[in-house]
Amino acid sequence: MLQRIKWFQVVIIGVVLTILVGAGIFIGLIKPMKDRLDAANSKYDSQTQTRDKAKSDLPVAKKDLEKAKVEVAEAQSRWAVYDRRLMPVIDLTNRFTGTKQLWNEQLRVLGPKILKFLYDDRSVKVVSEKIAIAAPSGDPNAVVRKLFIYPMGAITVQGTFDQVLKHTERWNNFDRLAMVSGLTLSGNSPTLTGTYNLTVFEITHFDKVGPEIPRAGNVTGGGGGGGYPGGPPGGFPGGFPGGGPPGGFPGGPPGMVGPPGGGGGPAIGGPGLGGPAGMAGPSGP
Repeated sequence: MLQRIKWFQVVIIGVVLTILVGAGIFIGLIKPMKDRLDAANSKYDSQTQTRDKAKSDLPVAKKDLEKAKVEVAEAQSRWAVYDRRLMPVIDLTNRFTGTKQLWNEQLRVLGPKILKFLYDDRSVKVVSEKIAIAAPSGDPNAVVRKLFIYPMGAITVQGTFDQVLKHTERWNNFDRLAMVSGLTLSGNSPTLTGTYNLTVFEITHFDKVGPEIPRAGNVTGGGGGGGYPGGPPGGFPGGFPGGGPPGGFPGGPPGMVGPPGGGGGPAIGGPGLGGPAGMAGPSGP
């Protein structure tokens, strides 16, 4: 049988086998390696372009960074002006100190400031006001808040259209950050009645916060054991700054009295705001 196979047939068979083997080697080994090489070259080219672009963008990025630093410094400088003018000092470096500052602001400073500023505007008649400040917490750790929001209640005034609008705009000059909202007008010209809500915002000095104050487990006082020593001070001693407007406040502004176990001046005006319930510790100052 083999004798019948011509020499050229053997050559053809050998060539075919060689082609098949070569194709198998190309498909199984060379092509995958070539594909990986092409992918690696493509990735290299892409990363090279990214690097070159980053190098070209670096000077611009540095300029943008320096510009941003200047803008941040300017913003901080502008905020420092607002902070000094509109924010009370509530320093959280020491939580006891910050708490005393917050108590003083809530119990003795903010209420009289608002009432005095309100009644100092003689261009309008104050029909009614419901200024009320919630009693402060007896927990010195509760002072650790970036923002305190005080909804002061509704205020109603009477005057001309321009007088009422200028009265609400006048709160921009208040020495705390105040917001007037929900202004409604009623009545007939020239005398209109305007009612609005007043909200005050106060921001603490939150750059550095002191360690947490542990509860005093064996201290007893006005609210029972297990609390924090001491309590908020009492009401507004000696009355409002300047003695209030001539003729007094209509109906009397709400007085604020200290919590049980705390000392302080007498309440002024109408019904007072009580101190926080369950205050532990010895009698306050």
